[in-house]
Parts: sequence; structure tokens; C-alpha cells
Amino acid sequence: MAVTQQMEEYLACIYRIASEQKRERVGTGEVARALSVSAASATYMFKRLALAGLVHYEGYSGAALTPLGLALALRLVRTHRLTERILTDIFHFGWEEVGALAQQLESAMPDAVIDRADELLGYPLTCPHGHPIPRKDGTTVEYPTEPLGSVPPGESREIAHIEDDDPDLLAYLSSRGLVPGCTVRVVRVNSLDRTMTVEAEGTASVIGERIYGSIAVRVPGARPIVRSLPEPGPDT
Repeated sequence: MAVTQQMEEYLACIYRIASEQKRERVGTGEVARALSVSAASATYMFKRLALAGLVHYEGYSGAALTPLGLALALRLVRTHRLTERILTDIFHFGWEEVGALAQQLESAMPDAVIDRADELLGYPLTCPHGHPIPRKDGTTVEYPTEPLGSVPPGESREIAHIEDDDPDLLAYLSSRGLVPGCTVRVVRVNSLDRTMTVEAEGTASVIGERIYGSIAVRVPGARPIVRSLPEPGPDT
């Protein structure tokens, strides 16, 4: 069975959700919401992916990528995130713009172009939003993270990545210096209205749960985790 562009979109979506949630299986409802499709459409596509040997699908327990599906998903995610890097680092688009632009461009980006861009950009480890860029061999380098909301007042952390890709939210975070690679200090937490006062780049901000809930920070002293592609088994 030929792998269509729509099937590729599902594979990449399954990978992103599984990676962000640190689990193997992803439900049809989660993918349906992420791709703005019906649950029935997601279920149909999960069955197609299973027939193609790209996922292990077991009804209500969701789908897990097979080694072949994972390899395809990593290539797609690599293309998308490196395209975002091209747009921010070379063409100077704002990070709130590049997600949609990369989605329009990625299907036209040959592997040779992506590989050359990777080299010219100095082999970046993350996309502009802080998510890991898979290497050409499928390897990813990830740092353990924790939610900003779990950091005690008075402590500082380096921002690792942003979970939400809403353009308005990203534009706001950028205006307050709350971007990956920057250090944020938790000043105080208000238990009554669940707001948090933070400071980054010399700017103090009072942020709500939706905003600090989208920010993941690096665990102090934690060593990076290198993940490689699993070896394909006889049934994959």
C-alpha cells in the first residue's frame, strides 16, 4: 500500500502526541482533535495505517507506531522542524508564523535540501519552539523536562520548549522573553487565582495557568537522553 500525504500527517501527529505525553499509544480522539477531523475519520485512518504495517492498532486502546511507522514519522517531523528553522534563522519569520508556513512547504522539501539546510544551520538540536529535531539516522536528543507550574518560588529554570502552538500565545511569550533557551525565575505563585509571577530577560510578567501550563523547563542537572530507532522485528 502506497503511503499518502494524509497518512503521513497522521503518523507525524501520532508521534508528536506520543512524544509530548511520554507514552506509546495515542487515541483516535486525540488525533482527531489535533488534526480537526471527526473521530470516525481518525478511526478509519488508524485502520488503514494498521493494514500498511505502520501502526499497531487495538480499538479503544489506540495506536502505537511500528518501527516502520516511527521511521517515517521521524523523517516527516525532521523535515517540518528543520523547515521551521530555515524560516526563522534564515528568513527571519517570527516563531508564531513558522508552524503554518512549514506545513505548506514541507511536502515540497526534498531530503537533499533538508540535509543541506541542517548542515548550513550547524545541525540544530531543536526547532524554534524547543522540540527536538530528529537526526538523519532517526536519533533524537532530548532533555528531561518538568512543567513551569511545578517550579517553587525563588527558583530559576531554563525554558526547554513550548507545548502550545497558538500564534497569539507564541507572540505574547516572545514579547515577554519567555522563549526556549532563556532562563525564567518564579517570583511568586498566587494560590487564589492560580496566577504566577515570573521574570525573564529582566521583564516581570503575571501569567495564568494556560500560559505557564504551556511552558516546559529543563530539570536541573539532568543529562540528555539519546533515543535511537528500534530494530524492525519480523512482524513489522
